[in-house]
Amino acid sequence: MDISKAFPGQYIKAADLDGPKIVTITNVTMEAVGDDSKPVLRWKGSEQGLVLNKTNSMFIAEALGPETSDWTGKEIELYATKTQFGSKIVDCIRTRAPGTEEPDNGQPF
Repeated sequence: MDISKAFPGQYIKAADLDGPKIVTITNVTMEAVGDDSKPVLRWKGSEQGLVLNKTNSMFIAEALGPETSDWTGKEIELYATKTQFGSKIVDCIRTRAPGTEEPDNGQPF
């Protein structure tokens, strides 16, 4: 058993993905995350949500339009990759339109 999957959190992490996953969006709501309020994407068949950062928000808006209420019922693909966070390379989740290749996000890998 993978112990990291024994205690699922309320938000999905890169380690939770077993490969790219196409999801159907049910809603995007503003939620308290830590000391801040952030948009959280939710989809059919999952209790977890994805806290949207600016990068993922912009990729989804490019694919589906800027109005989050228009995203309901539409599909988006989630996939795990890596990004630079400060001086470290860390796992992350990125978004894209289903069937597209990983966008060139300026990362050196």
